[in-house]
Amino acid sequence: MAKEMIIRELGEGDAEQVRTFDVLSGDDVEGMLDCPGYAYGAFAPDGELLAYCTIGGADCVETEMIEGHPSYGCDSLLLSDVFTHPRHRRQRIADALIEHVLEANSPHGTPSVYLQLLDDELAG
Repeated sequence: MAKEMIIRELGEGDAEQVRTFDVLSGDDVEGMLDCPGYAYGAFAPDGELLAYCTIGGADCVETEMIEGHPSYGCDSLLLSDVFTHPRHRRQRIADALIEHVLEANSPHGTPSVYLQLLDDELAG
């Protein structure tokens, strides 16, 4: 079961913690903090960032794999940069974060959502 947490959009005020996550994950979520509705975080009640992810239109990635998929549509989403701090893994935090993000970005039902995997160690 996921621990008690607050899930919300990330903003400029979160830059320091996001920067630390970017170093650990190899992502660049800090560079997207000024894009409303794009980056989300799961926080402990004390304000510590536990996990983050980004979501946006799947049309921002031009690949035949996504655009050629039978369920691809103009409302398709791309979920990426999912990262949980190593101290907080195996607590279902990312599950809760992803569920919240999908609900927040799918007011008319769940569109096709694609997960972008960029870590060769995980893919291999």
